[in-house]
Amino acid sequence: MRQPFKAFAVACALALAGCTAKDAALVPADLEQFESTAKVASLWHTNLDANARISGIGPFKSGRVYSRPMFGSGNYSRFYLAIDGDRLFAATRKGSIYALDKNSGATLWHRKIDGDLSAGVSFNSGQLFVATLKGEVLALSADDGKTLWSHKVSTEVIAPPASNGSEVLVSAIDGRLFAVDAKTGERLWNYDHPQPLLTPCASQTLGGRSPSVCGF
Repeated sequence: MRQPFKAFAVACALALAGCTAKDAALVPADLEQFESTAKVASLWHTNLDANARISGIGPFKSGRVYSRPMFGSGNYSRFYLAIDGDRLFAATRKGSIYALDKNSGATLWHRKIDGDLSAGVSFNSGQLFVATLKGEVLALSADDGKTLWSHKVSTEVIAPPASNGSEVLVSAIDGRLFAVDAKTGERLWNYDHPQPLLTPCASQTLGGRSPSVCGF
């Protein structure tokens, strides 16, 4: 009887030692203390529509607007803000596009398009660019929101269209990259990149003179 009991005691001791070592490895490291080097204050905030809110933070540099569905799963859709001088441009999931005064948050103009947006908003040379869940890319006048042209790509656009003033790069969720003439909306070329089965719905597109950069 003594031998089995001794073996059992040794096994328990080893198990406890293993748990102790494991627990010790899970002890969090001490947090490094950081001192604030800048003071940030909220200058204004405004509700863009029933589902989105935007805040101005000083000193103001850039920002994003988070559009939250009023009903459903409650997931957030992220849209970038665009700045031109004292004007700030924002878009929401439900197709609302706003031009705001950067310093006060006052609405300069508001445009509502048909359909839900999937990406926006970007600015270049007096034009705003947004895209819909159905793959429609729109160029709008930054002065009043009037549609200048629209172009249909293969499927949902997953990043704000990027323009260098002459071309607009559009990244679709199926891995295709499209280049569109910034003035006319005519397609210049497209590139088909095979996508893995699991692909995140986020990809940054950078439009420059050369080369063009897109993340897949």
